[in-house]
Amino acid sequence: MLKKRIFSIALVLVLLFSVSASAFDLNSQGAISMNFETGEVYYEKNADTLLTPASLTKIMTLYILFEKMESGEISEDTLIPISQNAATLSRNRGATNVPLTSGGSISVRQLIDAITVVSACGCCTVVAEYISGSEAEFAKLMTQTAKELGIDARFYDASGLSDDNLISPRGLAMLVQTFIKKHPEILTYTKKTSVVFSGKTYDATNMLLPVKNTRFYYPGADGFKTGTTSKAGKCLVSTAIQEDARVLCVVMKAQTNDYRYIDSRKLLDDAFRHAAYLEKNLFATDIKAYINNLEIPCTYKMFGAQGIMVMADDLVGYGFDIRYDENTQTIYIEENDKKEISPIQSQKLPLWEKELKITKSPIKAVLIKDSVEIELANIVSTDKGCAIGFGELSAHYTKIWDNEQRTAHLNTK
Repeated sequence: MLKKRIFSIALVLVLLFSVSASAFDLNSQGAISMNFETGEVYYEKNADTLLTPASLTKIMTLYILFEKMESGEISEDTLIPISQNAATLSRNRGATNVPLTSGGSISVRQLIDAITVVSACGCCTVVAEYISGSEAEFAKLMTQTAKELGIDARFYDASGLSDDNLISPRGLAMLVQTFIKKHPEILTYTKKTSVVFSGKTYDATNMLLPVKNTRFYYPGADGFKTGTTSKAGKCLVSTAIQEDARVLCVVMKAQTNDYRYIDSRKLLDDAFRHAAYLEKNLFATDIKAYINNLEIPCTYKMFGAQGIMVMADDLVGYGFDIRYDENTQTIYIEENDKKEISPIQSQKLPLWEKELKITKSPIKAVLIKDSVEIELANIVSTDKGCAIGFGELSAHYTKIWDNEQRTAHLNTK
């Protein structure tokens, strides 16, 4: 909806973003894909429907465990006692597990390995009992944590064996996005293709990873979690990174194991097409930008720090001196009160029928104001020169946003 409100773009761009919801069908009953950095949603199907997550429940268990490590209450080397309850569950043939011995202990590092790679249910009980005293109390903490994160979810156990656990595809995507942003080290665990426990090698359950004999390997995949029960069906939360762009995908209640991965690969491919397009282009916009009431051409940046952009070279006609230092690849921008104003005439404003291409050329931009150098963060190199974030530039002067007229004003006087 935001894109429709902001942009007046050529038909090809409209088609690009509208096609995602109908270009392919998914077997999964619930699904969502999003850009990890921006939260931009690319595809959704019943994304807000509460579904049984099976072992995707373990993501919340892990998140709380990592929160406890961040607070200093425990560390990866902390040894946690194994109860008879946890040991008994670990021998349950109806659940994925690694064998645990009652009365023994296990390190947090081993627990994380077993939960992320093997999806070990008994290990989740070990975590729950250590943190909250019982799994029932820990489940309450899980539900409360979800609420604090703005996620509608209900948990009744730590491993996902209960069919009463409920969370939506969007809720899971939000949880994983928060998890990775706060604790990026989780990816060092979720990308492992196998672990050794008590002398036995266990392969990862996530077939998007380069595990042996997989037909579903996806380049750049580095996690996140699988889940399966008869009621939940086949579920998968996945994340992958390509060319510095990370995306998140969730599929819930797929009918078969194959469909779980087929659907996920479709979502990943689609998400990366969108992410690459957003990351590599500046777009036409119906917003108008003014410097001292004189219109200046602008485009819109969708990826990362969103907002309108103006070309550095265009500022020359609006009372600024522009100097480029080739040695440091830095553009210096400085207001000059004595400079002749020669704005680009309205009738000559470019229509930007095609988007500007963002290049990877390293460049810096520095605003000099009152003899103080201020490095500007929101800049990009394009095929037509350096573009400057108008919002960041105007923050150092008097700025006015007219929502009704959809105009942004920078006043230096």
